[in-house]
Amino acid sequence: MDKDDFIDVYKPLINIVHKYNSYIFMQLSHAGLHGKDDIIYSPSINKGFSQDKNSIKMTKDDIFKIEDDFANAALRAKKSCFDGIDIHGAHLTLITSFLSSIIIEEQMNMEVLMKIELDF
Repeated sequence: MDKDDFIDVYKPLINIVHKYNSYIFMQLSHAGLHGKDDIIYSPSINKGFSQDKNSIKMTKDDIFKIEDDFANAALRAKKSCFDGIDIHGAHLTLITSFLSSIIIEEQMNMEVLMKIELDF
């Protein structure tokens, strides 16, 4: 849900699910090392799994931007009438990279990590 254009795209599906008194959640994720974009973000410099190029070690500003991206995606999901969100943090996604001793070269500033909150 990286663009407002997707808000209305999901509404027909959500309406069908709600018609049967069921719930539907949007799964949010950041590909991290699996990314195919020109910039592959990681807490440290590593080889991307999908490409033959190194990741870019994230700065605090990068972390805050991606935090805002997740918050904006959650807001778009809410505007689409999803019943909630699931933040996917497995399979070496960006979130998992912050928790993996294999990925992390140095201790991240815990203040930055503890600040990440989403109120849905």
